[in-house]
Amino acid sequence: MLPTACSFVLKEYDAMAYLLRFITGKHAGGEFPLKPNREFFIGRGSEFDMVLDDDLVSRRHARITTFGDEVRVQDLDSTNGTLVNGELISEHALKVSDKVGIGHSIIQLVEIDTSAAKMPIGQPVRADQPDRKSTVFKQGLEGTFPGPGTTIPELISMVARFNKNAVLDLADESGQRIKVYFRDGSIISSRVRTPTELEDLLPAKKALFRAMAFSSGRFKVRGFATDRVFQDVLSEDLDALLSAGEAHREQVERYRTMIPDAISTFALVSPLEPKLSELSPEALDTLQLVLNFGELESILNHSEANDSDTYQDLIYLLQTHYVAPGQ
Repeated sequence: MLPTACSFVLKEYDAMAYLLRFITGKHAGGEFPLKPNREFFIGRGSEFDMVLDDDLVSRRHARITTFGDEVRVQDLDSTNGTLVNGELISEHALKVSDKVGIGHSIIQLVEIDTSAAKMPIGQPVRADQPDRKSTVFKQGLEGTFPGPGTTIPELISMVARFNKNAVLDLADESGQRIKVYFRDGSIISSRVRTPTELEDLLPAKKALFRAMAFSSGRFKVRGFATDRVFQDVLSEDLDALLSAGEAHREQVERYRTMIPDAISTFALVSPLEPKLSELSPEALDTLQLVLNFGELESILNHSEANDSDTYQDLIYLLQTHYVAPGQ
């Protein structure tokens, strides 16, 4: 039995087949070994085997059993439910690598090499000891992406399932930081936070789609005040936004390969041979951005279109010799 505030030290025991590993958040890397022919209870109550101090976890939330050759998870009529690989379950037989979602935590079933000598088992100690993993979750979920269960679409779906006021804070390796806001299971807005000059320049949907195109970085999940008002509100269905955002990410990745990395600025070709009258209104708008700003990053930021459409226009203008790489 683990107390409410606990972490794990290593102690030897006879070889066993499976353990549960926290793969995201404050407890990432923490492990809870599963002895055979046992049942383990998970909840907020201090009397249970795995204690998760998390407002999305019910006092008596779920049960894990390891009878015979099967590991099963059962939801115990919890308020927010138990998920396996993103789907709500009442009871489910787990396979190796399956991911169990309980509150803010994502926990993966891992098979242990039983030929290894002496495996670790969890034993409760004081939670304030340094360099210990803890099952107590108080400050929110955080980690890196992409990873098992932490692609951006998976993170968005997970936060939406909380049905709470929550913000998914995404920061890519370049330092750009975009926050995605959720209310009642839907995305209600998104906003660039860094660099600050883009905060009011990029509308909510464009900011969301740009965040979904981040290749790697760090994420945090936090709450926000229930009375917060958003100026730019998204009303689209969550699934529609995810589908459109994923299509946008794929297009951006493809278009980026069509513009060499060395090209960071553009200039109007002079003398200009092709006729401006042959351009679409959207391509004309992008051509004006080339004249006004020149730099690729500024063109993307100031365009009223999303990044994939602006990339497409730039590629067309390059291929038809309206613009050329800048000097």
